[in-house]
Amino acid sequence: MPTAGTYALDIGFIGYGDDASTFDEWIPMRVEGVQAGARDLRVSVVRGRTIEGEIVDESGARVTSRMLVSVSSPAEANDSGHWGAKRIDVEGGEFRVPGLVPGRYDVSVVPTLRNDDGASLCSATIDNVDAGARGLVVRLPRGAMLRGRLVDDAGASVVGAGWVYAYPENRSRVGGLVEGRVEAGGRFRVGPLADGRRYDLSARDFAGHLDGFRSGVSSRDADVAIVLARARQIRGRVVGEDGKPVADGVPVRAVCEAGSPATAGGYSLNATRADGTFVLDGLADLVFTVQAGGDPSDYVEVAAPDVKAGTSNLVLRVVTGIRLQGTLVDVRGDPVTEVLLLADDGHSGDEPRTRTMVEPDGTFEIRGLRAGRVRLSLPLATPPVELGTFEAPATGLRVVVPVR
Repeated sequence: MPTAGTYALDIGFIGYGDDASTFDEWIPMRVEGVQAGARDLRVSVVRGRTIEGEIVDESGARVTSRMLVSVSSPAEANDSGHWGAKRIDVEGGEFRVPGLVPGRYDVSVVPTLRNDDGASLCSATIDNVDAGARGLVVRLPRGAMLRGRLVDDAGASVVGAGWVYAYPENRSRVGGLVEGRVEAGGRFRVGPLADGRRYDLSARDFAGHLDGFRSGVSSRDADVAIVLARARQIRGRVVGEDGKPVADGVPVRAVCEAGSPATAGGYSLNATRADGTFVLDGLADLVFTVQAGGDPSDYVEVAAPDVKAGTSNLVLRVVTGIRLQGTLVDVRGDPVTEVLLLADDGHSGDEPRTRTMVEPDGTFEIRGLRAGRVRLSLPLATPPVELGTFEAPATGLRVVVPVR
């Protein structure tokens, strides 16, 4: 049973799932403001549309081996403005994807690794399919394996565990993905890929390296190389006001100063060790702002700008902050539980970075703040729900979540 508070109730098949069932016939929806303990709740749902079809090979023969069928609907291509995606496994050559809002979808079919009797069949995608389509025919072409090698930015082979994928060139990565195999000595193979079609390649999660990409390749290309730049580190230590190392667990992060933190190698998060030292790894050859402190530590967050990747002796000095304690309740006085609470003491830039999870009984404690006025908010929506401004330090606060 949920604890006291107000909840959002999700109904229906949202995101990705497995085989469709009768529950998936309905369009997914969210009901806001449901009180814990509510009884006889009535929700009106709408039956969704269905895309149905069959899977055939180049000769028109039905492909009966196991396939992965996915439909994706980019917001810009959907009349309703709803973004959605569903994925199901099918066998027998027929598929049915239910519970779709009116609009247009891309339908992709990908042979699974267990597709032993159709090892040379490629994936295929049909664009702009109307929800409600019947008799759709997805034709899988035959193709060949693409073989290549993984190298770092110095030309040395990249070895070890990781992933290689191929996508139809310039397409959304929701559908049409082909998973490759990493082999010994920094080699890989991926496919089969349709003859005469070009693909984008992605190599990910290789230890000590940034993700690598290669665009516009085909199965006819020989010895394709994907370059994965060697990841860099920033090393240093965090000390307190007395110059002594802080204990373990103080958060430290690096954020690139040019572009977005979403840039490959543009962000790293870690924490101090028992001797106050830290290592931020997986970084690109960029310039970073390094931050230390803030919740969940007792220290006020500090920032060191203009730190180059590769720096090994950075020292960050932090001071002890204050705390803000209280209880989060709804307008009825019931605790609001297990939500993320943001705190902005006016010194964290454009976005409040100090945050904490509200406990199951509705209580919260935010550490590492500067004394003064602190603005609290909940990231439950866009823009966040504003809860008001409070003077810190403080204990026993009662913070009310307004009705929206």
